[in-house]
Amino acid sequence: MQAKKVWDSLIAECKNGPLNLTTKTGLHFTLTTDSQTLIVNKSDLQPSSKIKNPRKITKANFFEVSPFYKRWLDEEKGLSNKIIEKSRNSVYIMAAIKYQINLLEKKDANIVDLQMNEKYPIGNFQFKGDITSSVINNWINEIETLPLSLREAVKDLNDAQLNTAYRDGGWTVRQVVHHIADSHMNAYVRFKLALTEDNPVIKPYDEAKWADLSDYNLPIEPSLVLLESLHKRWSNLLRSLTQADLKKTFVHPDSGEVSIGENIGIYAWHGKHHVAHIMSLCERKNW
Repeated sequence: MQAKKVWDSLIAECKNGPLNLTTKTGLHFTLTTDSQTLIVNKSDLQPSSKIKNPRKITKANFFEVSPFYKRWLDEEKGLSNKIIEKSRNSVYIMAAIKYQINLLEKKDANIVDLQMNEKYPIGNFQFKGDITSSVINNWINEIETLPLSLREAVKDLNDAQLNTAYRDGGWTVRQVVHHIADSHMNAYVRFKLALTEDNPVIKPYDEAKWADLSDYNLPIEPSLVLLESLHKRWSNLLRSLTQADLKKTFVHPDSGEVSIGENIGIYAWHGKHHVAHIMSLCERKNW
């Protein structure tokens, strides 16, 4: 537990108004602040703490008691008397710590969920079950229509909007479009290598460094046109594959062995994944 973080956040919460908290034994009390200390008082809720006068919890006192929190939470025998020796406010300090930690964890979880939703708006690629002909055909249809979906997603965006990152620390919309073109060119070559060689080891590329190259500052139209042509050839190639072809593999130095059938699914997902980045940004910005 980070005692300073909990203390600071308790002070901030109390500045917004009194907190109504409950001790481990079910007694209600209020917690307020004068910006320097936390102040414990009786509550209007019943059963209420029986304290007669407000009690101040200093930062030093809080820091002295807080190291016992985990042991208190685990209900270690004999601990209550030990921490009461540290402070007569120990029951209130522990209740306040528990409340604030739960609140911080909830806020952190919401932040993580938001970040994950912005980074993976349609989730990660996952597929369980048999890769049937119907599944393959659906994936190929998604690859075939990706250029149209992408063009539709960016058609009304101006330069300032294209230069907006789809999430904090993420690529701009412009970079996303150029990345899709680069990624799918690499994918197309990997498919051809897997079809014409025996389980070849493919060469990865550093997509982050590619995104920093000068051509990622170009207008997006060249990449949109490139994708339209590329996906016509790519979908034609994929529709010609036999069941034996779908089982052929290549080796990615990081991901290991990947079958052609699975890789069709990965790139059907990849296109939708990045279109969703753009669409979710536009929705959040009300563009």
